[in-house]
This record gives sequence, C-alpha cells and structure tokens, in this order.
Amino acid sequence: MSKRGTSRLNTYLSSLGTEALASLSWSENESRVAPPNERWTCICKIHGIERGRGVAPRKAAAKDDAADQAWAFLTGASEGEST
Repeated sequence: MSKRGTSRLNTYLSSLGTEALASLSWSENESRVAPPNERWTCICKIHGIERGRGVAPRKAAAKDDAADQAWAFLTGASEGEST
C-alpha cells in the first residue's frame, strides 16, 4: 500500500471537483487498551459511508491505510496499485 494514501485520495477527489472533495470525512480514535502495535483506528468516509478503515501504531499510517482502501473502492483499482 502507498505511504501517501491520504495525499493520493485528496488529489483524486480534487480532480473530480470541490463537491467530491467536500464529501470526504474522517473518524479517528486512539485506543488506550489496544495492543501496543494497534493504537490508532482511522475511518475514511465518502458521503458519510465508510469506504476505508486503517489500524496502526501511528495515526498517519492508519489514515493512509484507510485512504488507500477508499481510493481503491472509488477507482476500482486494487490497493497495491500505485496509479
């Protein structure tokens, strides 16, 4: 997966117009009881519907994972693609 998932998703949505970019929202939670390797959960929503979820020890990594999943959903690409 891309280490710049959030940037790629923002760029893609921007290319579709301001309404598409405005449809993007995030939910972020830090767990104090989770195992040390899974502290952050970030959920990427498009029009209020969950399209990606990332769990990682760092917030940025969790957000990028969620963004990669959302980008793959929106473009029909597999998450491993780097287009």
